[in-house]
Amino acid sequence: MSDDNDRTADRLGIIEMLARYSQAWDGRDPEAYASLFAEDAVFEAFARDADEPVIRRDGRDAILVWARERSAARDPAEGHRHHQSGTIFDELEVDRARTRTMLLETRRRGGRPEPWVTGIYTDDWRRTPEGWRFAKRSLRMD
Repeated sequence: MSDDNDRTADRLGIIEMLARYSQAWDGRDPEAYASLFAEDAVFEAFARDADEPVIRRDGRDAILVWARERSAARDPAEGHRHHQSGTIFDELEVDRARTRTMLLETRRRGGRPEPWVTGIYTDDWRRTPEGWRFAKRSLRMD
């Protein structure tokens, strides 16, 4: 029974990290965003049907620099919302996990929100002393 409870707690912990990711990015908080990644994490994003990533950052420090740059470059009047849903756990071990999550990112430019980016995140997770962190986050855009 305790294994089931531990697995449920792990699932909820990872789901909360996904929510924190959306809140940090959309809230323009690069430090909170980068803190969700392990020290040696990788973040990458692929355009539709691409073999090579259009964005790749290796390590939490590089992810933080990139998040600061992106945050500073965003129009303050433009609002983004990351809607992550449909998370599937492909693996869930004691100290690592793998998930797939659908993304719908909306953008608002003065009017109502409109679809901006859709895709699938594939995430490798690692349990760290701080809790679950992204070891690798890979976005395949539609």
